[in-house]
Amino acid sequence: MGSLAPTKPFGCLTDTLRRATIRDYEPQQCGGHDIPQRTEPDRMTMTEQAEDLRLKEAKVLIVDDDPEIRTAIDHALQAEGALTQFCGDGNTAVRIIETDPPDLVILDMMLPKRSGFLVLEKIKQFERCPRVVMVTANEGKRHQVYAEALGVDGYLLKPVRLERLIALVEELVDSED
Repeated sequence: MGSLAPTKPFGCLTDTLRRATIRDYEPQQCGGHDIPQRTEPDRMTMTEQAEDLRLKEAKVLIVDDDPEIRTAIDHALQAEGALTQFCGDGNTAVRIIETDPPDLVILDMMLPKRSGFLVLEKIKQFERCPRVVMVTANEGKRHQVYAEALGVDGYLLKPVRLERLIALVEELVDSED
């Protein structure tokens, strides 16, 4: 039986004095994915930066078994003010969503231990179900139809442009209000 890495609750990510903004990063291609790289920050006050954040305080769970993809998405969402948490398998995702429900889940389709479809099916039964964006490299139309039948809120094909993902997350989080 393998050990599970401890996960931080969403609130633990707010202990930094200055949050990065998306303009603090320049994309670099890595395996077909944009990987944000730090650049010199603009000289803005913390108040000005907070006003520019598109995902201010949105709680987002990133579920993907590829650490590079998780990291890229994590950095991009945090740069826009999201409180993020991530894991690499379906069972851990369900456990996190039960104990510390996020506002939105970014969910890979192909996961170890429990597929994205089974995670989606399970969490849609929860009383407080988060919005779900499924990301996959599988281009089959029947998979998208099945995900939509299970109640997915957004469906994107990999490689996902981070700007497109952020825009969809922003739209879904804003529509909850």
